[in-house]
Parts: sequence; C-alpha cells; structure tokens
Amino acid sequence: MKITMKESKINAYLENIDAPEYKSSGASGFDLSVNFTYDEPYLSLRDIKNILDTNLNIINSIYQKRYDGKWFVISFEQFAKSLFYALNNTTFEFKGEQINLCEWMRRSEIYKVNILYPYSNGKYPTNLYTELPESDEMQVRTRSGIASKTLIAVKLGTVDNDWRGNTQIICQNPTPYTYIIPEGYRLAQGVIMEKKRAVFNFVDNKDKLSKTDRGESGLGSSGTM
Repeated sequence: MKITMKESKINAYLENIDAPEYKSSGASGFDLSVNFTYDEPYLSLRDIKNILDTNLNIINSIYQKRYDGKWFVISFEQFAKSLFYALNNTTFEFKGEQINLCEWMRRSEIYKVNILYPYSNGKYPTNLYTELPESDEMQVRTRSGIASKTLIAVKLGTVDNDWRGNTQIICQNPTPYTYIIPEGYRLAQGVIMEKKRAVFNFVDNKDKLSKTDRGESGLGSSGTM
C-alpha cells in the first residue's frame, strides 16, 4: 500500500553532517544527531584513560565543579561509580563489531565526547539550519530507541519558521547515572507540524465563557489507571 503524505518544502543548510532521512515510508519523524560541543561537559580520550586508571584527582575535580553546594545530593562515591560504569560499559558498533568507548574513539578518530552527568541538563547542536514555511513548525521529540533503552528525557522543543540558528536538542538526566553523548548519537527526531495561531476574544468575566457539565471540576480526578 502506498502511503501519501503532505509535504513541506524546507530550505536547509547542513554543516558537516549527512542529510536527515526518514527510516521508512510511513515515518513521520527524521533522526536528529548530535554534534560535539565545548559548551557542555566533555572528556578527552586521555581524560577517560586516566579515569579508568583510577586517577581520582580528575574525578574529584569534576565532582567539585558540578555538585559542590548544589541542592541535590549525590555522594562522591556514587558519582565515581556512575562515571566508572559508563566509561567501562558503554559500547559502540564499529563496522559490525561491538567495541568499548576508548577503542571506538580511537578507531573513529574522535578524541573528545560530551558527557551527560547525573542530575544535569544538556543542550546539543545538530548542525541543521532550517527555513520552514510560515504555516509550519518543527517539533524536536524523543526517539523510541532513546526512550526505551535509556532514562534520558529529551525535552519537547519547537523550531519556529523565523529561527535561523542551529537546531538544538535539549535533554535532561534526572538519574544518578552518567551517559556518554558522542558525536553522531541519534538523540532525537524532527517532526514537521502544521501550526495555528491563537486569535483571542477576551471577555470581562469568566462566567461569560460557555457552560459545560464539567465546568471547573475534575482536574486530575481520573487518576493514573
């Protein structure tokens, strides 16, 4: 069965990235991959090797910078354990082979990776610049692969038709775990949506709004099951 979808003509500039693509004929979203940024925490290959060699000075420096005096509580021991686990157990595919982080960086000639530390937010560029039709917006949403395999919360975002900057992915790590965010990581998806703009007709009293059986009752009453 042939699937026919409406099309939105978008002018786009790609900065050292591949063109976005839909993975299937029925897909409504195209993958958005992150690029490395110095604006978010990162570790070099040398840093990672030193940490794995139990160089606690590096870990302590990171811990003091990010967590000292903050409102949330994570002990140095918890943070160190989280960091060791992520650096030791995060694997990547390289030419059909699953390899560890350091080996993947070496073979890929990537010498720095962004790190999403526990209880932190991150904003990552995609190097996609767009000019959308006036009638459309691009929503930045989480991918099912990220939602089902990690606890990273990709925040729903909107790219307006008059925005000409780098499309960003905003995410949150509400957990005590550390995540590696390498260049090329398919962290989110872009979905083109037709938009409407509200035209308000203000009244001088809420009682002039139309009456319904529900009225002002029932907020949250349906529960969770």
